[in-house]
Amino acid sequence: MTKLFFTALFLVAGFSAWAEPALTIQQAVQDALNNNLGLKAADVATQIKKRDHTLAWNKFYPSVSVSGGYMRLNDPIASEQAVGIMPTTPPQLVWLVPTNDNIITSFKAQMALSPAMFSAVDQTLVDYNNAKISLAEARQNLTTEVKKLFYQLLVLQETMKVTEADLANAKERYRQAQVNYKAGLAPELTMLQSQVAYENRKPALDDLKVSYQQVLFAFENLLGRDSDPHLQLSGSLNVPTNLPPLNAQELADKFIDRRWDLQAAEGQVKAADGYRNIASGSLWPSLILSYSADPTLNGYFYPQWNQSSSWLQRTGSFTVLLNWELDSLIPTSQADNQRQDAADGVKVAKLQLAQLEQTARSQVVTDVARLNTAVVALSSQEANVAVAKKAYQLTDEAYQSGAKSFLEVQDAELQYETAQLNLLNEKDRYITALLDLETALNSTREEIYGK
Repeated sequence: MTKLFFTALFLVAGFSAWAEPALTIQQAVQDALNNNLGLKAADVATQIKKRDHTLAWNKFYPSVSVSGGYMRLNDPIASEQAVGIMPTTPPQLVWLVPTNDNIITSFKAQMALSPAMFSAVDQTLVDYNNAKISLAEARQNLTTEVKKLFYQLLVLQETMKVTEADLANAKERYRQAQVNYKAGLAPELTMLQSQVAYENRKPALDDLKVSYQQVLFAFENLLGRDSDPHLQLSGSLNVPTNLPPLNAQELADKFIDRRWDLQAAEGQVKAADGYRNIASGSLWPSLILSYSADPTLNGYFYPQWNQSSSWLQRTGSFTVLLNWELDSLIPTSQADNQRQDAADGVKVAKLQLAQLEQTARSQVVTDVARLNTAVVALSSQEANVAVAKKAYQLTDEAYQSGAKSFLEVQDAELQYETAQLNLLNEKDRYITALLDLETALNSTREEIYGK
């Protein structure tokens, strides 16, 4: 018997060692930041902008091309050219008539320098900074969403516990009513009422379980985990109830500039201004440096090729050009229209920034109002739960002694259950409002409450 006991103890200990530990909110956030697919895509997009910025100087690379092939002349006489002067009296030109067969090659390199190119280089830095801000905003939003779902799961767990306890109480009263009815101590109506009360509670628990699994699936999806209906969470819903009221205006003035969406909107203003500078670059001339070579080998199929053939340059050259597209100076031209569009784009970006700041301040006011209301309601609901619990206990005791009816104890129990669920809802409201406010101000609870 002793041997069997230690064997069972060993198996239990081994299973506990293999079981995955409960997930804390810090671990959940870290898992999401490491494994969330959407965040990985945002990170790749940021790396693209980083590479574009790091290699921005390659815009000054010249365009280089090279080619080669075979050419057969239709009329070699038409391509003859003077290659020298014979020292005779009078001097005579020496003409070279190429043969039909030629090997042709070509090399060309060209580089253009313009004000628009330097503006385009500056724009890569703006785009990279905007990408970093977008990535930071995505990380913050993901963190907030993970925390919300984590606490929502805890609320659902507590709600299921309350519902399961009420269901167990209803089942026990139904059992007692059956016993009393069979013993002739209670009427059939009491037994039927207790049965209905018991059966009516079952669907609510089933619905809660379905809701829990749906939220859990969404939570695991954010974390990049495989679905695990038995995932255990480690956390609590203990929230402070003695917090001072917050002033929305003071918080907005102090922290509003931290918001990632406002910084992103400011980045869009800089980007629009950069595009305007690029478009304005068309007003100025561009410097074009070009070099080309086209050596041709003639008569290589013939035994005497080394006597009659040579590498000939036909159009090879080095060129320095100053190119000015004058049509860009004409009002209503395509280039002028692009400049006007870019200038209006800057105005739009600035208006969107101003509108977003107004919306952000309104959001802070709303979140602070929700938070202050939740803090007050928490204290009230905690006191209400204590009163409802005591009332239910006294009513149940009176029911057991026959001084109260079943409907009265059922109503007291319902009031107690409602008080518990209201408290859980207030905790959920408080946590959600606090997380929203932390996101809206890009700050922590300690900074918000000055602790």
